Amino acid sequence: MSGFNLEDAPIRRYQHLDWDSGRWTGFKPRSGDIYICTCYKSGTTWTQMIAALLVFQDLDFPLPLNELSPWIDLVTDSTEEMHKRLSAQKYRRILKTHTPLDGLKWHADARYLFVGRDPRDVFVSMMNHQDNTDVHVERKLAAEMGNQITITDLLADTEEERLKDWLTRGYFEWDKDGYP
Repeated sequence: MSGFNLEDAPIRRYQHLDWDSGRWTGFKPRSGDIYICTCYKSGTTWTQMIAALLVFQDLDFPLPLNELSPWIDLVTDSTEEMHKRLSAQKYRRILKTHTPLDGLKWHADARYLFVGRDPRDVFVSMMNHQDNTDVHVERKLAAEMGNQITITDLLADTEEERLKDWLTRGYFEWDKDGYP
């Protein structure tokens, strides 16, 4: 990505089975918004909790963490409904995304938090997450989002094949060297 300029972003739209960076379109930023931009299974929820503790200086939050700091890209409700809920928040907002920086609009007066994790750890954590996923619940949620297939359907049958895919296959057309 030679010559990438933050002011040019977003330059890509990331659409996955259950998340879509297009949901940021029309979002009204505020000065001081906190963006937690991290790869899945890399400490996102942990970072959300730390940010919430720093913002509220209390263990009692006004909402559950997933409502206080929603995953904007997750396709579970309408984009308009998500934006409406975010606009109603009266405190400093903490926004969760798994979208890479080239898929987000840059706001100089916001704060961006990123946590990195060894890709091998991410893989093991993701496989553990998938192994603990209730496939019936996953299919129901996928159907509610209009999907015929699930993440589980995309996975190879064995851990060895999954690791090979993780290292060599990307999900997006521009990914040439694997998921991490």
